[in-house]
Amino acid sequence: MILYGPLGLREFIETTLRISYSWLSFKYEIIELIPNLYDGIDENLIKTIINKQDKDERYRTINIHEDGRYHLISNEDNCSVYAVSIKHRVPTYG
Repeated sequence: MILYGPLGLREFIETTLRISYSWLSFKYEIIELIPNLYDGIDENLIKTIINKQDKDERYRTINIHEDGRYHLISNEDNCSVYAVSIKHRVPTYG
């Protein structure tokens, strides 16, 4: 399973699993979208979250592409999935 979400999704999932004494019986990967500065997120907060993360192959981040979209999935069958920032009070993507 691959989970896509805003920066902080990894910490949220790991914390939720830890404090609820839960575990998942399947492998998962978490891909966090790095917010743009115009999304209203402090640049220092972004750097703090990224620097806290260890290098684990189950986790990675995606930065916004120069075309203004997050390129999530692209393959040779001409099928692509993108996300864009949506103006909201918290980082939101659609």
